[in-house]
Amino acid sequence: MQIKVIALCEILRGPTEIVNVFANADIVQYSVDRQVIDFGQQLFGEQCRSSFTLENRSTIFLNYKINKRNLISNAEKIDRIIDALTVKPNKGSIDPLLSIKIEIEFQPMLLGVFEIEFELHVAHLDPLIITAKGVTSYSQIYLCISREVFKRHSVKVGYWAIQLLTPDYIVMKKREIRTQCNDMNNDKPKNQVPEWDERILLNDGWDLISYDEIFPSIVDIEMAIDKFLATRFIEENTSTLIKHPISHKKGVIPFLYTPEYIIDMGYVTIDLKTCYSTTIINYGPWNVEVAIKKLERKQLQYSGILVQFEKAMLTVGRTTSLTITWQPTSAKYTERSTKEQHSIYLEFFCRYLVVLQFP
Repeated sequence: MQIKVIALCEILRGPTEIVNVFANADIVQYSVDRQVIDFGQQLFGEQCRSSFTLENRSTIFLNYKINKRNLISNAEKIDRIIDALTVKPNKGSIDPLLSIKIEIEFQPMLLGVFEIEFELHVAHLDPLIITAKGVTSYSQIYLCISREVFKRHSVKVGYWAIQLLTPDYIVMKKREIRTQCNDMNNDKPKNQVPEWDERILLNDGWDLISYDEIFPSIVDIEMAIDKFLATRFIEENTSTLIKHPISHKKGVIPFLYTPEYIIDMGYVTIDLKTCYSTTIINYGPWNVEVAIKKLERKQLQYSGILVQFEKAMLTVGRTTSLTITWQPTSAKYTERSTKEQHSIYLEFFCRYLVVLQFP
């Protein structure tokens, strides 16, 4: 509604002045282009950005503000990550029949699903809830060698980790990862159990699992254990990680190590060369650059140990190799039997350290 009024202003001992008064009245009308902002899958600690558009559909100015005091999250310890989300500009006014773009920045500091809500207040109307959600993850690599996880951790950790392996997740990983540790690049069809043998096994109480059925592999279970331990580590150290943010993609999470992989070379004969080689697989979901972080070169060379590994960029499902060559000499090993143990640290940028030990 528009009002136009002409007012006469009488001035004592002076001329009468004419004052034109114009006024617009309208109901408050606005819209946003989306109420759910889906960040999708995001890398842990990496700044992610999105936006939404607030449109003024009225013929009057509208004031708005974002109420950050009512931030809500389904994640635990929200009081520690509340400052990781920023909204710019978080208050202001919009001209009639125009729109404004509101930027949202979020740095996820917990692994897993996150969902954060904030209130948009426009004029005197009830607040509108806008939700920002996504999934935080980090890339994982797998070495095709054994390790002793449960020497340091309870068996319960394994059961908790297996609960993370939903059927949908396993199907997704099987699409991503086409390689296997002991059967690389083998596209030949797998032979099913002969019908007669199948009957014998079923009569003996066996449960047969076909290749097409959805069951977690050993790799899936071990990677789930790593993910569970990483999640627990991050939750326990969130305040420290926020104070020391990861500023770039080639950063690593400080002091986060996987359970050690064990390279057992057994008994090695003096003056004979022994080689051990293993495959490193990028389990995903991000591409990673793998490099050796710490290497006791002088001590290894003194022991006759050579580590052969070249820094590599691995896409999801791709592999590289690590080779250990050991040639102890009688000049350095004078005892009849000597036990050797060393550690190698593999660092990959997304974002933690893998520790290898070999006795």
